[in-house]
Amino acid sequence: MLDSHFARHWAEIVAATLITVNALGCAPRRVPAPDREGRLWPTYLADLTRAPSADQTLPASLEVAWTAGTGKSAAGALALGDSVVVVQSSDRLLTLLRRRTGERAWRARLDGPGATGPLFTHDRVYTASGDVRGRVYQYDLHTGKRTWARLVGPVVGPIAISDRRVFAATGAGWLYALDPSNGDVDWRRSFGAPLRAGVSIVGPNVVVATDDSLFLVTQLDGQVSARGATEGPVFSPPAISDSLLVVSSPAGYVAAFDPRTLVRRWRASVAAPVFGSPVIARDTVFTATMGGRFWKIPLGDPGSALSVDLQVPVRAAPTPIEGGVLIGTIEGELILLTSGSDDRHWRERVYAPIEEPPIVDQGMVLVADGRGRIHAWREREEEGEEREEEGEERER
Repeated sequence: MLDSHFARHWAEIVAATLITVNALGCAPRRVPAPDREGRLWPTYLADLTRAPSADQTLPASLEVAWTAGTGKSAAGALALGDSVVVVQSSDRLLTLLRRRTGERAWRARLDGPGATGPLFTHDRVYTASGDVRGRVYQYDLHTGKRTWARLVGPVVGPIAISDRRVFAATGAGWLYALDPSNGDVDWRRSFGAPLRAGVSIVGPNVVVATDDSLFLVTQLDGQVSARGATEGPVFSPPAISDSLLVVSSPAGYVAAFDPRTLVRRWRASVAAPVFGSPVIARDTVFTATMGGRFWKIPLGDPGSALSVDLQVPVRAAPTPIEGGVLIGTIEGELILLTSGSDDRHWRERVYAPIEEPPIVDQGMVLVADGRGRIHAWREREEEGEEREEEGEERER
């Protein structure tokens, strides 16, 4: 009897020890955050064209670099620096990872559910929450310490930062301009309807969208300088080139406007709802629909648009790269289409859905899956070493 009791007691101790060891083994290792980040990420996908990877090349052969859990699911697009990856989850967690290893440097908790992807300057990180008491937040990039939070109401789309202000648009129809030094409200303006596409900076102005209109608003004082009709809702940030501002709509179209007057230049039907931002690269608009078609629309000749049937719905914006386009699907598949064809030269699958575009940068591919995990691939080490040796040989 005593032996049996001792055996049970010993088994409980062993089991508890194993659980503790396993828990420690699964806990992400923490590493120091950089004092300063060399790159800026001031707007949705870093660039007004929404094509941060347009000049990047996908390596011929990739391997998994790391996978990191960051929360329930991503609330918006990743923010990618030279040394960091910043992720806002829908369940309040703001996480800064080291880019090379995926190790966590710090994690902070918002007061409400995350509503947008984070942004950063050289030493500050910005994000926002989307509940009734939604706030815009600023954190120290090095320490993860919150430096201010400003109550604005439910933020429903990407925020934007300029040298002098932080801009946020809300589901209650308010556009806020905040002082980045302390979060004070410089000005605010009501549009009387939800501003679902967030805020985009266009020169001295910002642009926001209601369910039937675009508005050009001066950064200085919030005055409306132009208005354009959209013929349907706009749920994602526009793509902006020097000569055109392009929007996509769940009403099944892509339209281009003059970025100074918001006069419409053209409209192209894509026959199915579009929820991701349009993307501009190589004088072409790229978009993908929930109906499963990928579209290429020339900026100067929208009537000659071409499309490819992907046979799978897409919510995220496409990612143009050198020689092709990378697409993340609702089913969790990453597909590489090469230029000039619908050949699929690289495929990977993650937990569905992919709701924000993958990013290709400096030989690395990053994407957020439906469970809040960030997946990173990089060039296979053997091939990278072979290329270095070839280069050294040529130099000799």
